[in-house]
Amino acid sequence: MTTPNTVNYPIPADWQHFERLSIAIMSAIFQKRFRQYGRNGQRQDGVDLYCKHDGTFIAVQCKGRNQGYASRLSPDDINKAVKSTERFQYKIDEFYILTTGPDDKNLEQRAFELSYSHSESGRFTIHVLGWQTLENIIREHESIQRSFYKGFFKKLSIKQYSILIATGCLLVTLSILGAHRYVNYYNETSAQQKATSEDTEKFVALNDKLIKIYNHCNEMMASNILSSSFELKQFCTIPIAKQLESIDKFVQKTSLSIDARAYDNMRSMIDVLREDHRQGLIAVEMTRFFEDIIIQSQKEMCLPEKQRNKDVAKGLRTVAEDAVNQQLQFYYVLNDFIFPGMESMKAIALTSARQINGQPVPQSMLDQANRLSGILKERSGYKLNKSQTPFSLSLMKVYSSRNIEMSVSLPDPVEELRWNDVLMRSISMSFLGRNSDVQALVTCDVFRTEALQHFRKEENEIRKKAESL
Repeated sequence: MTTPNTVNYPIPADWQHFERLSIAIMSAIFQKRFRQYGRNGQRQDGVDLYCKHDGTFIAVQCKGRNQGYASRLSPDDINKAVKSTERFQYKIDEFYILTTGPDDKNLEQRAFELSYSHSESGRFTIHVLGWQTLENIIREHESIQRSFYKGFFKKLSIKQYSILIATGCLLVTLSILGAHRYVNYYNETSAQQKATSEDTEKFVALNDKLIKIYNHCNEMMASNILSSSFELKQFCTIPIAKQLESIDKFVQKTSLSIDARAYDNMRSMIDVLREDHRQGLIAVEMTRFFEDIIIQSQKEMCLPEKQRNKDVAKGLRTVAEDAVNQQLQFYYVLNDFIFPGMESMKAIALTSARQINGQPVPQSMLDQANRLSGILKERSGYKLNKSQTPFSLSLMKVYSSRNIEMSVSLPDPVEELRWNDVLMRSISMSFLGRNSDVQALVTCDVFRTEALQHFRKEENEIRKKAESL
């Protein structure tokens, strides 16, 4: 038989065959039998298969019942599939869309967006399994292979049995040949185990480097009520984006070195990290908007007093609060979800490598790996409420956002003092990385001549510190 991990399984010839295969696949994933909902010709409200598992109602739609079987799906098809369940009479907790079309990150992204939207209204999460993912699951379960792909299990004919008996007299020769084949198999297995171990070590190293970057980003943000956009980029968004790209490419390259479920979990975590990185970029832009107003207010001093726009800084406090709240969102997501998620992703890689190599898996490592699905589910429904006292809350970053309740009514004298601190620091932090603006203020005598050199020195120190970490 061709080894399951190297077989490219053919797509079922018709929709009915695909539905039976889907029942077997979903039953294998959850270790509980899935059932067909209704029969052909009956109204099914978007649900083809279902199962109640540990108090969770899981619904499945096998794309292609009516038309377009085996065609490539679009994000709009995901929208329609979800909408088709609106009249389903039972509450759905998990909704799976199975397709013979290829895996597609655009479909996964749409499913993530809908899941995130549903979480706010308590509706179900959506998962899209393309044919490559389904193939990986088939490779893991011999029972599915024997039921749906018997052709890969060749049986000996009577003639072949006769030949086998006739060659019994060549026992010595066959023994030597068998020993030779065993040595080859042992060498191949050892090579595969070595490659798996090496890939795992490389992934752990990449993962640890990303954790280190997040740690330094976290430390930088924790030390400031409001960090500058320049600091956020140097310590957070730029190095995080670069390392995420390296991890993504490595996981894609080594997908065959880990089992399918571990690969899917790691892909899901990487997608979440990318989404959270976008939240960091939003924090940079909102902070930069605040800094733009500060710079513009300074440039007004270059004009004669009668020509100055006295309203240029109008609403500055609100803009600053929005920037602080966005940075708080990024900071608490980092501590509450990204750090534990990264540790769980490392445990998944180590667990998968041990299982492939036939090594025992410590229960603590297994528990850490199993936490990822819960972390991802909780993350999809997380939203930091906008704080009424953001400047004071920024000094409480040593706590989890779940344990902080701000009940002080505004105006609060302490809050006002901290706002004044932010305002004073903003005059210097806003000009980091903006040499042309500094030069303009030097030219009109608002800044001293040495100001440009001062800011360049501070920028270089920040870059040097960020690059050395």
